[in-house]
Amino acid sequence: MTDTKDDAVMTLAGELTIKTVESLQADFVAQIEKETPTVVDASDVSSIDTAALQLLVAFANEHVNQGGSLQWQGVSDTLQEQATRLGLHQILDFDAEATGATTAGDNLLPVF
Repeated sequence: MTDTKDDAVMTLAGELTIKTVESLQADFVAQIEKETPTVVDASDVSSIDTAALQLLVAFANEHVNQGGSLQWQGVSDTLQEQATRLGLHQILDFDAEATGATTAGDNLLPVF
């Protein structure tokens, strides 16, 4: 499900599956037509299937191709794991702040 808090923030939450793709597509098309920068909060996505991930990639690509910008405000572990599993995390360009990831040096073990 999506919720547009204002013209530029889209909230994705709950189960994003083939059953919700039609509704998601309508929301994404409406957001692209606004021609405004978009912030996506996906921190409450509990599950996502391949169909919804494909739609999310298509939305991100089309939004940028139409001159918009897309920034991730939050990304659930579920979304991040599924995108990584399918090799889509780089295309979706989740930033470290949105995913809660650590910076490159934070995971290094000390060398003795």
